[in-house]
Amino acid sequence: MVARILAYVLLYEERLEFGKGLSDSDEPALWTHDLTGALLHWIDVGTPAADRIHLAAKKAARVSIVSHKNEEAVSRETINRKLHMAEHIKVLLLDPLLVEQIAGALERKSDWTLVHAHGSLSVTIGNDTFTGSVKEIPLPQ
Repeated sequence: MVARILAYVLLYEERLEFGKGLSDSDEPALWTHDLTGALLHWIDVGTPAADRIHLAAKKAARVSIVSHKNEEAVSRETINRKLHMAEHIKVLLLDPLLVEQIAGALERKSDWTLVHAHGSLSVTIGNDTFTGSVKEIPLPQ
């Protein structure tokens, strides 16, 4: 859940919505549609399978992946598969420790303050501030 919220904040754009994600494998974690209903941006969180990424790249004008796993986990999913428009797929790697710390600090109701600049993300929840990196990498091929 924390990674999905961070993905929402980091990739925010008008009409960005949460998809059914975990409960519906045909939908991403987040997506954006235009006013006609056409799919503009498919955003997956975690380490989606290569077939899923390939299909998403055929369905949407843009595809992004936000992962709180290491770069090797993302590579493992894509290294042996040719992906549609792979060079245009954006991959953001979140610091796994940051995601874990935020998850540990959550309460039923939490107010967050986020600052994202120059590859660093700072999240304040109550009196606690957590800092980690956000790194954009090319999709490993």
